[in-house]
Amino acid sequence: EQQEQCFAEVMAGKPGFVLGFTEPGAGSDSSSLASTYQRRDGKVYLNGSKSFMTNAVNSKYMLCVARDADDDPEDRANRSRFSMWWVPLHDDEGNLAQGISIEPLEKIGWNMGNTCELHMQDVELEEKDLVGVEGNGFMQAMVNFEVERLIACAQSLGAAQCAFEDAVRYATQRIQFGKPIGKNQLIQEHITDMYLKIENMRNWVYKTAWKIDNGESVQIDSAVAKLYCGRAAFEVCDTALQVMGGIGYTKDCRISRLWRDQRVYRIGAGTDENHDPHRRSSESRSSSRNRKDFIMPEIFNPVDDLIAEQALVDALVADFTEDDWNRMASYCTTWTFKDVICHIALFDYCAVELLAGRGESVNAVADAASEQDEHYHVMAFRDQSGATS
Repeated sequence: EQQEQCFAEVMAGKPGFVLGFTEPGAGSDSSSLASTYQRRDGKVYLNGSKSFMTNAVNSKYMLCVARDADDDPEDRANRSRFSMWWVPLHDDEGNLAQGISIEPLEKIGWNMGNTCELHMQDVELEEKDLVGVEGNGFMQAMVNFEVERLIACAQSLGAAQCAFEDAVRYATQRIQFGKPIGKNQLIQEHITDMYLKIENMRNWVYKTAWKIDNGESVQIDSAVAKLYCGRAAFEVCDTALQVMGGIGYTKDCRISRLWRDQRVYRIGAGTDENHDPHRRSSESRSSSRNRKDFIMPEIFNPVDDLIAEQALVDALVADFTEDDWNRMASYCTTWTFKDVICHIALFDYCAVELLAGRGESVNAVADAASEQDEHYHVMAFRDQSGATS
């Protein structure tokens, strides 16, 4: 029924739904999500606020992520225990559902679509409005994020291609000092640089889409593609505007709109900082551990913010006993690559602690993992002496 309602909107040329995930206090830190649902008298009631809701004004439905109001938010097991609910926002006449209020935001770009704050006060739902498995909404959302990131990359690629074509056309037509500005080497360098970035973006988009078509995991690919395409597309738009000069800064040409619109792709669908492999740097780690001899390996964690937050990991590691460390070493021998990615927020801490904190080598762990199955992947760590395992 939920799918039928969604696709009926899509077939009518409207948004299928708006995703209610981001909140005033929960952006990258998804574990701080505060919207709740509670069962009373055979009904389900939603309360809370959502932020940066794309097309909420003209969406009939919302896919809302919320936590059980009866769960203790201080309990570690509940930090990522969310559920998804299918929430009607408007009736057939376009009137807001009872308990829903929407406030559009003014933005510097992306003005062809609305972005809103949304508030819920005792929004009444039925049990049938639960989407998927209760308590598993977090993992369900992760799958959505992977596809969302790829779509954002494709949009970035299209914007960059438009900006590039406009700049090249202008460079061949604009005459200065008796010749087209495209004859100047510096302009040619700008054009070459833009072309290089666009082709790299295209490769990332096509490769990631191909992997999805073939049933392969894109947890890493979608995040890296999003990081690169978001940055590169904005750089292309900025360079194109530079090539076009003053006319590029006016609303008479679309470069100015592309430039404004593209900036948000380094924020939406996951910020650059969340996707950057150096996000969890040795600087932030060592400050919390006060270890001068501790070197953090450069490990890329595409779902760090979705799996465990810094405070949680610190608390887990602080509570580890000698037996816990030994168990962790034995667990490492049986983890697949998927297991490692899903637990990397804890795994990289523990493995490095084994190496740097206790001076123990984990070569035996790596060897054992390799012997068990050739498809098992072993993460690489480096200590001060340069040894790797």
